[in-house]
Amino acid sequence: MKTLTTSAIAVIATGFAMAPTAHAAAEFGFKYSYDAEKMETEAGAQEVLDDLTKEIREHCKSDFTGTRLTSWVLDRQCTARTLEATVTKINSPMLTKVYAESKA
Repeated sequence: MKTLTTSAIAVIATGFAMAPTAHAAAEFGFKYSYDAEKMETEAGAQEVLDDLTKEIREHCKSDFTGTRLTSWVLDRQCTARTLEATVTKINSPMLTKVYAESKA
């Protein structure tokens, strides 16, 4: 079992109902444990990617008090950026392949 500790900065851009000068950033870190043997197969890597995506979505839930649409967009941006950074940090060829295919 490997444990990855990752930190991410979710840069939340201005837009929608936010004032032009409003900027917010949230920094968080979390530990993610995964079975390294799962990275040997495409099905195992997909399982890890699905679980990792779920964990990151939970960490990226926005505290923004604006519109629902703005919060949704910010949450998706945080999840996408953090997921890409985490897959890169794990540095597994099979996970990278499964992740790339999921974006296509």
